[in-house]
Amino acid sequence: MRLLSLNLHPNSSSKLLTHLASMSLLIATLAVETALPASMAYDIGFFEFVPTIIAISYLEDRLIALAATFVMVAVGLLARDILSNPINVEVWIRAILLLVAGAMIALTFHRQRQDYRTLLQVAEARLVALEATENSYRWAFERAAIGFANMSENGELQRSNKRLCEMTGYVEEELSSLPLRALVHPDDNHTLAEALTRLKDTTSFGSEIRLLKKDGTVLWTRLALSLAVPADALPQSIFVMMDDISGERTAREALRAQKEWLDLALSSSRLGTWRIDFESGSVNGSAAFWEMMGLAPAPSRPLQELTAVVHPADLPNLTAPGELASGADYDAEIRIRRAGGHIRWIALRGRDELRDGRA
Repeated sequence: MRLLSLNLHPNSSSKLLTHLASMSLLIATLAVETALPASMAYDIGFFEFVPTIIAISYLEDRLIALAATFVMVAVGLLARDILSNPINVEVWIRAILLLVAGAMIALTFHRQRQDYRTLLQVAEARLVALEATENSYRWAFERAAIGFANMSENGELQRSNKRLCEMTGYVEEELSSLPLRALVHPDDNHTLAEALTRLKDTTSFGSEIRLLKKDGTVLWTRLALSLAVPADALPQSIFVMMDDISGERTAREALRAQKEWLDLALSSSRLGTWRIDFESGSVNGSAAFWEMMGLAPAPSRPLQELTAVVHPADLPNLTAPGELASGADYDAEIRIRRAGGHIRWIALRGRDELRDGRA
């Protein structure tokens, strides 16, 4: 959308036409005034000038309108002086009242013009600010590192940025003719449908979703939808944001697979992993570790639960921080009291861990 600035100042040709119109109206009024019979002029009492004063005050600045009013009063008095001499007091009073009325009319129109000019200046300033904001938005939209698009309420893409075109392999003209669901992997269409449904109750929604690129390959993205305008505005538009998370998904899957292999190796060799945080007084351990301790698997337990199953004579072997040299290996054998009084020997291997320069 291109915004046009308002032109608050008339050009020279329009000013000339305005002056000619005002002058013509003034001359015509004066000609009629001088042609009136004496009796009619006295009966009208200068009221014949009021429409002309209003018209000139509307067309011209207040000074020109005041000058025209003065000229009309002077001509009116002169015409009456010629037609009937002398001029009585009533005529003078009417002439003075006409001058006052003309001044008030001219000042009223002048004040209105000032108010309108101020409003137009404010409107122009807002349009300039809006255009600057639109230019900034357009710049950010086109150069964003993630994919952006505008989507209609029925799911059709209306405008896409360069990054989204690069992600999908389509050009913008091709994307503008496709509904968003055509880009989504068939197995994730329900996620998109859920997102569009939830937008009826909230202004934004996000989820991870797979896209099908133009060449048929799959692209993992983080999809976010938000209403671009208030829900009661028409037409309603939806803002679409897509971030390529294929690398993140690959790393996440690799980490998950690595953890599964590690868990398998540890369980096969009857080894468990553990970590004691003496500051918080908590113990983290794998399922195999807690099984060795005779406790149910849990992500974390208080240190007291661990010491409760350790043989009292071996409690000193649970070395507290500060008793090991920085980065030193921890190697201890402790006895665990299992249910029924059974004793199990456990070998603990570890290393003192520094955090923020402290053990």
